Amino acid sequence: MKTATHNIFGISKQRGIWLRCFLGIKHLFGVLVPIALLIQVSATCGAQCVYPTIRVSRAGGAVFDRMGEAISGADVNLKNGGQVVASTKTDEAGGFFIAATPGTYDLNVNARGFTPGFVRVDVGIDLVRALKPAHLWMILDVGSTTDACTFISTSHRQFKKAVQENTR
Repeated sequence: MKTATHNIFGISKQRGIWLRCFLGIKHLFGVLVPIALLIQVSATCGAQCVYPTIRVSRAGGAVFDRMGEAISGADVNLKNGGQVVASTKTDEAGGFFIAATPGTYDLNVNARGFTPGFVRVDVGIDLVRALKPAHLWMILDVGSTTDACTFISTSHRQFKKAVQENTR
């Protein structure tokens, strides 16, 4: 006849009570310690954002909060190789435009009370970009941490969908 302890921990009835307690704790730590480590590692890892390079004909767009309200007065910097090549502020409607020569740039947006926004843009002049110029739609999260990923799209439909999901 097997006891409930035997079924759980594989301990036979003939072993002493102290040995059963020791083996039970050892087995318990063997299960709980890896789970606790996994929880700690997942809690300490920040958001890992993947920002694809977005092809645009001009460095321009609009910046909004998660509710779809325009963020005016945000600093917008266009960087090439870590150097700021141009900067501007968003207008009352959250819009911005920076004249840029063709090339790949990092576009950074900083607004007081919001997480910084980032996107890599490839500004160029070709037939596709000339026929369908892209407008950047950016949504910044409230707060000052960089754990949140910035929503960036060239599609107004995707932008509206993201705002609808945030207002539910």
